[in-house]
Amino acid sequence: MRLWNLCMLAQLAALALAHLNKTRLAKNLDYLKEGLDTHLPPVNSTVYKWNSGWIPEDCKRHVEKRNLSAANFEIFDIYYDDCSIPWTVCKQNNSQQSLYDLVQNFGRVPAKARSWVRHVIDFSDPRSHVNSAATDNGTIMLFNHVDKGVTVYIHETGHALDGAAYSQKDLHLSKLWSDSYNNDSMVPDGYAGTNFNEDVAQVTVVATYNLNVPGGFQSVEPNWRNIYHQQTTLETEQRLAGNLLIRGGRCMQRVPASKPVPTMGGLSTTSLHNTTVTRKTKGNGRAVSNSRLVDDLKYVAS
Repeated sequence: MRLWNLCMLAQLAALALAHLNKTRLAKNLDYLKEGLDTHLPPVNSTVYKWNSGWIPEDCKRHVEKRNLSAANFEIFDIYYDDCSIPWTVCKQNNSQQSLYDLVQNFGRVPAKARSWVRHVIDFSDPRSHVNSAATDNGTIMLFNHVDKGVTVYIHETGHALDGAAYSQKDLHLSKLWSDSYNNDSMVPDGYAGTNFNEDVAQVTVVATYNLNVPGGFQSVEPNWRNIYHQQTTLETEQRLAGNLLIRGGRCMQRVPASKPVPTMGGLSTTSLHNTTVTRKTKGNGRAVSNSRLVDDLKYVAS
């Protein structure tokens, strides 16, 4: 029996990485952006910039893995009103994405789903022409000129949920997902057709739309029944985990942030944070200037 289970898991793993041959419902999911932007408004937030000399350990690992210098990254703590614990973002100095856009779009991700994200790293290496995003152990990485709108953040958060949040850990490797896929005639779009891993993440975007936008997915997609089993499985899993993809509420059990470490060898001689509030956004998404000072903000690890 154990040997049979191992063989079955190996077959599922191979299928999860294999290109999917089903018809695509759409070329991409760009047609969901407007509804998501409208019905997932950014959450009010306050941002603190770290002093130079410090970086989260997980950020440093990914940065140095790509032969980049941790000293060329700015580090920010984002406090959203729906969570008392910040998300720490690592942003390469020459990144094309503004800090404002990053804070806004990441803040559109429902709080309970956002809780499963460890860090966000925004890379921009002018020597590279790779435009992509990836998630590793809860850390979202954005590269170069990749479209960094809300669908990308939901997709990458979907990878984090897939790996840790659901009753079926690594949902894309499960028989549950394989069966759901086999019971449908299509996948959401071309990227979902890459493999089961990307299929789960793209269905997460579809499910988030369906659960938050009035009229749901069927209001914009007449052929929605062709991915019904994949969508229903994803929505059931997120419901069992606490309605992760539904807007509202507060963050839940957070994925722990990695500890602060010096950007270079040895110990940094600076304190972790400066004291200036660099950005605050109102509930309507409008940025407002805020230069007030706060005293001795203490680093809080989730």
